[in-house]
Amino acid sequence: MLAIIKAIALAGYGGFGLFLVWMAATRRTPRLPISGKIPGLFFGLLTGLMLVRFGVNSPLYLAGVASATVLSAIWNRRQVVFAAGVATLSLSLAWWLQPEQQPQGWWRLALFIPATAAMLLGLNRPGRATRWAYLVFALAGITLLTDFAAFAPGSQALAFLAHHQGAYIGSALHVLAGLVPFYDVPLQYGLGPALTVAAACKVAGCWNGVALLTTAATVLMGLLILRMAADGKPTLAATVAVFVAVFLWPGFPDLGTITAATPSVGGMRYLPVTLVAYLLFAGWFRLAIVAMIPAVLWSPEVAFMTIAVFGVHETARLGLLQSAAKTFVIVAGSFTALLLVHHLIYGVWMQPDVVIEYILHVPGPLPIDPLSDFLFLAAAMALAGWTVLREQGDRRALIVATLLFAASSYYLGRSHPNNICNLMPFVVLVALRARPSPLVRLGIATSIAAITLSYWTYVPFGIDRADPVEVRIAKLDPGMNEIRSHIANPDRLGIADIGQSLNRHPDESLVWTPMDPYSLWSFVPSERRRLYIRRSAQRLRRSGWVILQGDAAKLLSEFEAGYNVAELSRTGEYTVAKLIPKP
Repeated sequence: MLAIIKAIALAGYGGFGLFLVWMAATRRTPRLPISGKIPGLFFGLLTGLMLVRFGVNSPLYLAGVASATVLSAIWNRRQVVFAAGVATLSLSLAWWLQPEQQPQGWWRLALFIPATAAMLLGLNRPGRATRWAYLVFALAGITLLTDFAAFAPGSQALAFLAHHQGAYIGSALHVLAGLVPFYDVPLQYGLGPALTVAAACKVAGCWNGVALLTTAATVLMGLLILRMAADGKPTLAATVAVFVAVFLWPGFPDLGTITAATPSVGGMRYLPVTLVAYLLFAGWFRLAIVAMIPAVLWSPEVAFMTIAVFGVHETARLGLLQSAAKTFVIVAGSFTALLLVHHLIYGVWMQPDVVIEYILHVPGPLPIDPLSDFLFLAAAMALAGWTVLREQGDRRALIVATLLFAASSYYLGRSHPNNICNLMPFVVLVALRARPSPLVRLGIATSIAAITLSYWTYVPFGIDRADPVEVRIAKLDPGMNEIRSHIANPDRLGIADIGQSLNRHPDESLVWTPMDPYSLWSFVPSERRRLYIRRSAQRLRRSGWVILQGDAAKLLSEFEAGYNVAELSRTGEYTVAKLIPKP
């Protein structure tokens, strides 16, 4: 059943992409013979299903829907049924309210109601636009993202930061150590992030470098989205909506983490395609072509996103055939140049299966839950499609809709409900560009105010900065640290930790195996890991120690694809081995 749902979702997603291409290629407005009763019946059924799914275990969710519906009725009493459906969809973003064991926290409703009312007031009476909004937006974003005080030792927020930032750092360290990208090792987030982080490691240190890159990239992405959402004239309401969407929804808001803890949900993933979209939006077509080259080389998934945005836009401007030819020449030329430069540097050819390793084997694949905030994303895409239909010939509406379509590919592989929260910048952009009706304004208001229902353990702007983030991360796994301290290591060999945290120990400066950090490899099939272990052992010719915790001991047989076991000991749940490259 889950496989069927996934197939239907993928077919619908592909169909929406074809619809965008068709709308770009045609000049005729299609006729949609839809009865006026059908949307009402659909919303009524949808509201009932979602209320049963979310409301059974969460009175707070039911109260939120009721209060948002009442607030909407103040502005437009004729659409109360639709308002209930919109509020139901928007509040599904707070997916953590579902489990019965979660505390309800009625005081959060006291924050949700005025936040919804304030957003509704601001969106219904937008007031004067001000260019000062860009400066305030940027400064507030920088302040929020660079505050690491609340990532306390042992906290879940720190564990997320170590895990997600560590994955970026791991690939960069592999490149810096001399491993050949896309031959000896794949790169989970692509070539662009790996090379950028590697450069930052040399300048500011890896952890500080990732923090700076995450902050700069996400703030720039947010500014571009704000400018597209407001046509260069942001109002207070639009600025607040985009700020919350960019800086507060991404990450894991139920735990109180922020975008700084998870670089892959901000500008480090989406800035290249957002920049190309903005340049097309502004009419700077030649600059868009220049920006497209690094964007398609940034990572395989960003290449798809960029090709979609650029190709659909150029189809509307030049026609389907010319657009396809132009896009093909740019993409083919970019990858050909990369292949040649890569071969000149390393003497081997990039291998396609290594390039798309993490597309073939998605980290943490999950099935789609059809009665989750997946429906919120479907509604957002429907709104984008309706705007394209209504604004026939408006290339900006087409760009915004295609940007949401492209970014949503991130959700299809690992379909955790939180990944739709990560897409909120693009959803809000679509909503603000859609000439918002009262119902769309309600959707924006409730989705933004729903962040108040988070368990927000992260308290911004703390003052405890006694230890740098590297020191705090080193204390995450005391058992592993204890084992490390007892290893006799006179040759100062590298030590790889493969335990519960899956992170690379911050004290390690020497790369001897690609399996460190293991967070990059946990979803790669065993035979593929053996291939990379063998190639990397032959490339680096370095010995090292490995600490395997619990069931990870079975990985020792994989290391033997490239190493001989020189010493082996077991202490409790830990297996310690010294590995020497095979001749």
